Amino acid sequence: MNSLAQRRMKEQAELIYQLGVLLAPLEDIVKDPGNFDKGDKNRILARFRYDRDDFARNFLKFTREPGAQHEPAEVQMSRATNMFVNDLLRRERPLEDILPTYRDAALTAIMSVPLPDLSASLAASTPFSTYCFLKDILARRHRRLTWVDAYVDASLFYRYLRDVPSGAQVVVVTWRKSSGFNSFLHISELYAGERGSEEYRLILNEAVHDRHLWLDDEVYHIGGSTKDAATKHYLTVEQAKDPEKTTAEIKQLIADGEEVFGPNNPQHPSQ
Repeated sequence: MNSLAQRRMKEQAELIYQLGVLLAPLEDIVKDPGNFDKGDKNRILARFRYDRDDFARNFLKFTREPGAQHEPAEVQMSRATNMFVNDLLRRERPLEDILPTYRDAALTAIMSVPLPDLSASLAASTPFSTYCFLKDILARRHRRLTWVDAYVDASLFYRYLRDVPSGAQVVVVTWRKSSGFNSFLHISELYAGERGSEEYRLILNEAVHDRHLWLDDEVYHIGGSTKDAATKHYLTVEQAKDPEKTTAEIKQLIADGEEVFGPNNPQHPSQ
């Protein structure tokens, strides 16, 4: 992976992490308001107004890379932040209403900043750098993540899926081709118990051949099985050449497959 693409990806991931740290105290108030008296809440709000300046500076640094300035993202972030701070000061709307709106707008602004085209560089990268790329993009906030690979084992969970944030629906589409499939099912049952049937689906379909990763509007083709990343000389990721065709194929695999666990079958089979 070329150094520019890698650096920009790390900067984006770091900004998302910083946003989480910035908003965490406010989210604590929303989750359990009884644990905070008026003085506690005022101190947390004052701290947010102070810390947001550091976050804003880091965001502007990210958007103003040499040779380019991503003004639409800057405007979007500035407008969202100003509205949120004004709502905090007026206190006309409850925090639980305005916080999700600001968080989603800030994440959208971060993700709207274009990154260098990764297709060519990822195809030529080493298995380790590809592994790092997958770890980075899976740790971002997503609505839906679909992993398609007939040859999975338990390592899928501790190498990759353990970092997927809560709130995203994880869909794994696979078949019983791997020698480690039984161990995969063991860990899948534990994963299902943690995420629940609304955030995890396991689909079996013997028609699975190619390997894909579908993240919201991004679709990638994976060359080589991720379970063999440490033992084979290849593991590549490249953006799908025909995303619409690929997503249609994935949807068909899901529709035609057997839901072993998910909303329609909330009891994971025990091994």
